[in-house]
Amino acid sequence: MRLDRGARPLGTVLSAGPAGRLSVAAQEVDGLVTASAGNVAVALWGELYEDGSAVTDASLNEALQVIAAFRRHGAGLARHVKGKHVFLLYDAAEDLFIAARDRVGIIPLFYRSNGRTLDFAVDAGAFAVGGDGAPGVNVDLAVSYLAHTPMRLEETFLQGVSRVPPGHQLVEDRGARTIARHWLPPPVGAGAQWVTEAELPRFGELLDAAVARPLVRGRGGIFLSGGLDSVSVAAAAVDHTQRHGLEPLVALSLLFPHGVNEETTQRGVANGLGLELVALEFDDAVGPGGLLQAGLDLSQGLAAPLQNVWTPAYDALTAVGREHGIENVLTGGGGDEWLTVTPLIAADYLQRGEFGALFAYLGVLSRSLNLQRRHLWRNVLWSNGARPLLHEFLGRARRSLLPGQVDERRRRALAARLAALPDWLAPAGPVRELLHARLEGRYAGSVVPAQRGPGGRYFQEMTVTLDHPLFALDVEEIFADGQRNRTPHWDIYWDADLIEFLYRVPPALLNQGGRSKGLVRADVARRFPDFGFDTQRKLLSRDFFIERFYSELGRAWPALGGLEALSDLGLVDRMRVGRAIDEALNVRDSSFVDKIWRLISLEAWARARV
Repeated sequence: MRLDRGARPLGTVLSAGPAGRLSVAAQEVDGLVTASAGNVAVALWGELYEDGSAVTDASLNEALQVIAAFRRHGAGLARHVKGKHVFLLYDAAEDLFIAARDRVGIIPLFYRSNGRTLDFAVDAGAFAVGGDGAPGVNVDLAVSYLAHTPMRLEETFLQGVSRVPPGHQLVEDRGARTIARHWLPPPVGAGAQWVTEAELPRFGELLDAAVARPLVRGRGGIFLSGGLDSVSVAAAAVDHTQRHGLEPLVALSLLFPHGVNEETTQRGVANGLGLELVALEFDDAVGPGGLLQAGLDLSQGLAAPLQNVWTPAYDALTAVGREHGIENVLTGGGGDEWLTVTPLIAADYLQRGEFGALFAYLGVLSRSLNLQRRHLWRNVLWSNGARPLLHEFLGRARRSLLPGQVDERRRRALAARLAALPDWLAPAGPVRELLHARLEGRYAGSVVPAQRGPGGRYFQEMTVTLDHPLFALDVEEIFADGQRNRTPHWDIYWDADLIEFLYRVPPALLNQGGRSKGLVRADVARRFPDFGFDTQRKLLSRDFFIERFYSELGRAWPALGGLEALSDLGLVDRMRVGRAIDEALNVRDSSFVDKIWRLISLEAWARARV
């Protein structure tokens, strides 16, 4: 195979074809490192973590370190190479090609088949400058996205462009191509043991290592809210800079309006840590057009419709941070996923008859979330507790006692799903057929549940996030955001070493002290005793967002001028969808918010491609 690249900007297309070798042009792309040794050549974008796991000589450039890892581990090297990177490797002697993302998938990797070659890019938008021209809209995925039908992990919104998913590698071995995961945190019972209380200090060591990686690369800023995740990261980062004599952090805070305002805590924490605070009022950050219009404008230049509608506000905050000398942004991202206990543990507790543990968990959530008790109990005891067990029991019973009814029930479920599609979505023709085919494929799948691995539903649910298409979209958007602002983002709790540790921390230790995020709560409360962190409940901004969404939609929707691009693609009926959005503006039902945002952000994105 051969890898070629011209002198194009970051995200340039990398081509791999059957030319028997891999070569890279001399012109440098920022961050791209190449090397060859014997029959093996590598192109690497990103960085490796030098912890000895795959490095034989730290004096070697990082691409040569990948080759050294390949010599030791063969095609399984990706799981042994730690870092924040993607790499392409070709072994000419074995005709073996590997394209891999790092363990969590922080750096994206996309590819497109071009006859006998594969083109690779870390930015899917780079394919717009390829020799075959810009890819169009992937209508199959777009209509599924609007229908809230599950996406496939490898597909993107660009026609003909696929992703190597996070934590995966693409391997072509003598012409046979496979894509598979190379890393998952091992669950307890499958080569791993529960973390003991005596081992908890290891958490602090791993957190320090995670904050160290961006801080040694330049002055850091921290997106500082008033929550436990960002405050715990800020405290760890300040400790690290002081121990190592690094430049002090800059605290970057958005000041939201009343009801979701955390300014007192933000200023108090920054003052307690001795940090310069750069604060920006939310309305100043989003500008006179408002949050929605800023998000629609941003969508037009992305490789996929904007997922995080708050991004324009944080872009503005990052820009101000750069004026104060920051070169990296740290966040508490991942804290909600890895410092908390998934509610699906309720089904495990019920199945095992551990009612004391179940009600203790309910108490933890009651003390940690601002939710009405009846909603909380229904979610835990029914939605995540009894219902999954009942569904599995009835499924087994039907397959055993009434096997002939299984297919009929599946057909009824498909018919009901098709009947529930809104009349404005894919009104007719090929796009409707694409949507029907996807739904039919979903309901035609095997009804035999997948074998549950060690650790029950608790560990199974924790791995779902890593394999979810929306997670892939999120990390790719965060990466693109860092490139656009020339300020990489580091979501500290998405560090792979931290994930492997937190994955094995027992729920009782995660919830120590009788509240969620107990692993960091006690330390944060001791360090900042005046801000109520010991009893803090998670602040929910959904009501604020819904109110702001509808107040701004009244301006953004007329300014958009309808869904012309989506209509031309056959994705919507222009008149019917317009009436549906007008009705939603009158009703202001919270359940419509995500549907409408998908419509208008997809429209803004598609207009740049049709």
